[in-house]
Amino acid sequence: PTGKSKMVRVSEVFDCWFESGSMPFAQVHYPFDNKDWFESHFPADFIVEYIGQTRGWFYTMMVLSTAIFDRPPFKNCICHGIVLDTEGIKLSKKLRNYPEPEMIWGKYGADSLRWYLSSSPVLKGQNLQIDMEGKGIADAQRLIITPLWNAFYFFCLYANAENVSAKENYSSDNPLDIYALLKTKELIENIESNLEKYDISAACQAVPNFIDAINNWYIRRSRPRFWKHADDIDSKNAYDTLYTVLLNATKALSPLMPLISEEIFTKLSSEESVHLKDWPKTKNFPKNQEFLEQMDLVREISSAGLGIRKTNNIRVRQPLNEITIVGEDLSWLKEFESYVIDEVNAKKMTIEENSDSLYRNKIKINLRKMGPKLGKNTGKYMQAANEFKWTLNDDETVTLLDITLGKDEYILEKESNPGTEAREINDGNIVVSLNIDIDEELKIEGIARDILRAIQNKRKDENFDISDKINIKIYGEQVIEETIEKYGNYITSNSLAEKIEFLKTNEDPIKISDDLSINLMIKKS
Repeated sequence: PTGKSKMVRVSEVFDCWFESGSMPFAQVHYPFDNKDWFESHFPADFIVEYIGQTRGWFYTMMVLSTAIFDRPPFKNCICHGIVLDTEGIKLSKKLRNYPEPEMIWGKYGADSLRWYLSSSPVLKGQNLQIDMEGKGIADAQRLIITPLWNAFYFFCLYANAENVSAKENYSSDNPLDIYALLKTKELIENIESNLEKYDISAACQAVPNFIDAINNWYIRRSRPRFWKHADDIDSKNAYDTLYTVLLNATKALSPLMPLISEEIFTKLSSEESVHLKDWPKTKNFPKNQEFLEQMDLVREISSAGLGIRKTNNIRVRQPLNEITIVGEDLSWLKEFESYVIDEVNAKKMTIEENSDSLYRNKIKINLRKMGPKLGKNTGKYMQAANEFKWTLNDDETVTLLDITLGKDEYILEKESNPGTEAREINDGNIVVSLNIDIDEELKIEGIARDILRAIQNKRKDENFDISDKINIKIYGEQVIEETIEKYGNYITSNSLAEKIEFLKTNEDPIKISDDLSINLMIKKS
């Protein structure tokens, strides 16, 4: 109190983290009190802290527990990294180097933020950088949250329009329904097994593939089934299956995205909360792993075909002649032919065992060897090589115009045959080739599909109900009239149109492709 006392260092000071390390037993005053409770609750199921605690709290708990009880103090440990700004600086209230949480919640939703963090490397002990706009959170909303909601919205839109009352159904024999149920079973099992290991980010990894399979495969491939009359058995199976998928998926997804899961589940089931339900059981789901793997491969083949289209700037609505799939033991693929040709929009599918017919040999001159020899004539010989003015001899030399190239003076490569492009998938075990030549007949059919797309967009823009019948007036170049004459029935039957007329209108032009526009008017009939 006088301020004049002599100060002496206490030599028995212990690392302060050992006090925190005593938490498991000290918090309940063990062994002096609560002995039975402690012995039934120790060790803890899990602990969570940031990676720096590997030298602090985690370490001292482990040391003390081992010394006193000869066993670890916890069964599982979630060790997260640090969230930083784009400059690698810790987020700080003082610096305000982070997007405002209220802005994030209002713009993207709390589930988007939760998903962004849960699926990121930060839960693997790694650091995570976030920008002021929250771009990664926006991606979480765009790629995960919104597609899940869109699947639910699609179901509600058509079920309400057809006055369908769906129920859980695990027994449809439609291949698409079986696949959707198998993907849901796979999702439930993947999330469950990873959450049981407290591996949250691994549980998240199972979700994008599921959402892609349901939205971009099942719903799109099944869409015409939802347009049928509600009394149609196949249509009823489609509604029941999508209902079953969404009901079970939201139960499994509820720990990862609790808000949207709650919203979808309660609207589908009218029950109090998804968070009061038991974990979904998979015993009623189909059990056919081979079928699941086959349909997954069908999707991969289709994706490769669409990738070839994208590389060559060919819109998906433009039909093509043929897709060829090469690989061993692919005879089963014939059962799924309609899915492949519909997805890639090809007229036919061919299966082969040898890919040689898809390629032609091409040579490149080894300029390191031949450049000095060819000198100023190098360009001439390179052009000749590109124009295939060469012959591969039996002794593996190449005759190129008036010279012979030894085996080390050229490089032999493969390239797709003219008018085609090929890609390898499935670790190189399968080759997918697409005929990308477009003749006049294919071109006209592509225009018909472009017109149909324009009509569907206009229906949507003008807030037509999905069941509204319409009349169409359309005008454009001569090729548009030719298309209407040939594909008028196709366009009307797929747009709920009762009549289509080639007449000039005052509507603004609508661009339907890079080089074509139309004038389009639709009215309720």
